[in-house]
Amino acid sequence: MGSKNLKAIVVRGDRATPIADPSRFREAVKKAVEELRKNLVTSEVYPKFGTTATVNMTSEAGIFPIRNWQEGYSKETITLLSDPLRERFNFKDLPCSPGCPV
Repeated sequence: MGSKNLKAIVVRGDRATPIADPSRFREAVKKAVEELRKNLVTSEVYPKFGTTATVNMTSEAGIFPIRNWQEGYSKETITLLSDPLRERFNFKDLPCSPGCPV
């Protein structure tokens, strides 16, 4: 598709998409949810801090996108870390969407 300079495919409709093998699909979803629950980040960190936790992870790894990816770390990122944000603002623990396994 890239060789055709195709940038996106847009689909719109109001009918459900049929699943070829529903039982196999359910099994795949079950396995994916089990993996998410085993993972420290998706089972404990994201539910507590949300995606602000990625600031911690990328900053510690030196890959936080600063100055259009010219730098990977800055002392100023400390103000964006999960703990200081959670202390500074009143967060409500809400899921990202209904049915989200994280």
